Amino acid sequence: MKKQTITLFTAATLLAGAAIAVPMGTIWAQQPTKLMQDQAKRQTFRNVKVSESTITYTIKGDALVHEGTYHYALKQNGKLLANGFGTASNGAPSWGKINQQISIASSKLSGNKGISVELYEVDSATGKNVNNISVPMDKSGQTAKNKVFRNIKLSESIVTYTVKGEAQVHEGTYHYAVKQDDKVLVKGFGTASFGAPEWGAFSQKVSIPSSKIASNKKLSLDLYEVDQATGNIVNNKSIELKKEALVNANKVFRDVQPTSPMVTFTVKGEASLFEGTYQYAVKQDGKTLTKGYGTASVGGPEWGTFSQQVSIPMNKFQSNKPLTFELYEIDQATGNEINKLVMPIQ
Repeated sequence: MKKQTITLFTAATLLAGAAIAVPMGTIWAQQPTKLMQDQAKRQTFRNVKVSESTITYTIKGDALVHEGTYHYALKQNGKLLANGFGTASNGAPSWGKINQQISIASSKLSGNKGISVELYEVDSATGKNVNNISVPMDKSGQTAKNKVFRNIKLSESIVTYTVKGEAQVHEGTYHYAVKQDDKVLVKGFGTASFGAPEWGAFSQKVSIPSSKIASNKKLSLDLYEVDQATGNIVNNKSIELKKEALVNANKVFRDVQPTSPMVTFTVKGEASLFEGTYQYAVKQDGKTLTKGYGTASVGGPEWGTFSQQVSIPMNKFQSNKPLTFELYEIDQATGNEINKLVMPIQ
């Protein structure tokens, strides 16, 4: 790929009564050649898999049990799905707090009916289950009690997917949203192990309260970036989460499609700027293709280093017109652009 090195320097001007010299080191600018276009036709997300969903139930309350040890069992229509034990915050004769999470693969469930959680002690002399108490899922808003358990409440269940894959996104930051019928149920963001232009691995848990999910509508998972200049969602890729995945599925979801081609410029150098903040813009024939800002490692009057990646969709370019890259400050008093450097990208 053709690269060009340009050495740059600009004279000092006045800002807030102080003289600031702004030499900018070098710029490595990839020309939008056919080779670049071919390399720009890459995916933003690849090898994305969504694991089988799990359902998590949380049971809270108080226990008056020997050494604080209690046992639990998750059942559906009398069938044992999961069991184990936990420890309350205190043992008898004091009451201790319980906060127990129980997770199970969705494929083990048959719908959402007939689910209950049982708490009990195990008699140390006989090994038998004693002091049983059962909390049905369809009465999750109510509390139950007996002589050793009290205020027992089964909280709303949570559906969790684990999404794994690779991303090639700015500073490694990606965003996600789970939607149903265009309604956002949950959203957030995460960070891949590397930022673009490298591919970084990511693993993201996405949890959704069961009450938000309508059983008769499709679920989808969106992965995307947020454009720094406009705040718009870009490079959005949607993966359908099939309805049956909520209760009886163990498939992974693949076939994430390539994103729109992107051209990425990397600008490196040094700056002596107020609070280290600089602005940038890429223009073609006077039209701004993209713009944004960044921060050098140190603010003025010290010299700080910076490395700025700028990505532009290939479809914004006009192939027969020159590109320019601009770096500048914003005068705090007037809002005007000052100390501007205009660099041709030939």
